[in-house]
Amino acid sequence: MLQLDIERRPTATIERLIKELGDVVIGIDEVQNIISPKLSALLSVAYNKSRVKFVFSGSLIGTTRLIMRSPESLGRPLIRFELKPFTREQPMEFLRVGSRECGIGISDTEIEDVVGEFDGIVGWLTYYGSLRSSGKNRLEAMNALRDIAREVIKDELSRLGKYELVIYRALATLGRARWVEIKRLAESLIGHSIDDKTFTMSLKTLVNMYMVREIERGIYEVIDEYMARLVREYGI
Repeated sequence: MLQLDIERRPTATIERLIKELGDVVIGIDEVQNIISPKLSALLSVAYNKSRVKFVFSGSLIGTTRLIMRSPESLGRPLIRFELKPFTREQPMEFLRVGSRECGIGISDTEIEDVVGEFDGIVGWLTYYGSLRSSGKNRLEAMNALRDIAREVIKDELSRLGKYELVIYRALATLGRARWVEIKRLAESLIGHSIDDKTFTMSLKTLVNMYMVREIERGIYEVIDEYMARLVREYGI
């Protein structure tokens, strides 16, 4: 554990520290919250003048925006590891095994209710397990997770561009739809036409962020149904 107390020339101090660390791995969680324009420069120093490796984790949208947008500028290749939504049976087993390891009594009925509401999204299931492990009962954990989810989803959506956001809202409303149907509703929601190139690029951005997937050629659907449901019901 290392704590830095930097009063003067913080960038130079961090650069010097990176050079002296040797062959180590630095993990940065919630990387989407880093707003410093110095990040790319620091990573460049790490690449050119040290053996340090970085592991970034955090919101897929924010991490994609910050790190994946221009990997060449960061100086070294990126390895991307993505936690995809579980299949139908995996979330049930995930919560069963987790509850056993934490010594919590969670019934199959409770697990079915959680999975039924929050689908197979790893993050929501992990939040629920953490809340139950902290001593909350079933009802308390569900209510707390709903509150957390609303705030997380609001933050995630706030990071989208205006066209990405309106396209996501349109698809959340339609559920599963063709390119032309999504575009028509998105234009209705935003109040003006969207040229085909802009629409296609924005839709592709949502696909790359794993908020939307193309299930057949030209047919799309949202990935996180709970997020889509909140958008539909509360206009988040």
